Amino acid sequence: MRLLARLALMMLSVCSSGTTTPGSGGVAEAQRGRRIPAIERCDAPTECIVVSRTCCGHCGAAVPGDVRAVNLEEDRARAGRGEPICEGSGHCPDCHADTSPTLVATCRAHRCVAVDLMRQPITACRSDAECESTFSGCCRCGSQNDVAVTRGRVDDYRRMVCGEAPVACPECVGRPSSERAACVEGRCVVP
Repeated sequence: MRLLARLALMMLSVCSSGTTTPGSGGVAEAQRGRRIPAIERCDAPTECIVVSRTCCGHCGAAVPGDVRAVNLEEDRARAGRGEPICEGSGHCPDCHADTSPTLVATCRAHRCVAVDLMRQPITACRSDAECESTFSGCCRCGSQNDVAVTRGRVDDYRRMVCGEAPVACPECVGRPSSERAACVEGRCVVP
């Protein structure tokens, strides 16, 4: 009888060691034996940002092929501690480039994921008439660039980068999207 009780206790401790608490990396990840690193963990797209994978990027900007999505707060915390999250080091070229607004971060299955809009269905087109421009990100105020999407897909773009929950944007006189969208090589772009 004692032997059975011991075996039951051992089984219980082994089985319970793989559980996680909400927000700690996701039950599905834990069940597969993988934990999501804190730098990639998220609950909403607004918690994620796009950064270059290498420390210099392309003149400091993320570009397709050298991009990753990370948790914004974890990125700030690591930067405050002087811990780089990028690969490599050394002297970077003396130049500056902005990350393309077509490279965005979203949250999928509690993991920050980099998305190239130029490879997504929400930018597919056959003619200029199928495209429209909108401000990049979640808030019109403070947005520096416009992005182009397939006409009628602005809400899909917003859900991808902002999530389902309302985003508190600063009060301001918003700038209208003034850029004209065009269809270039089957993708909506802001020329």
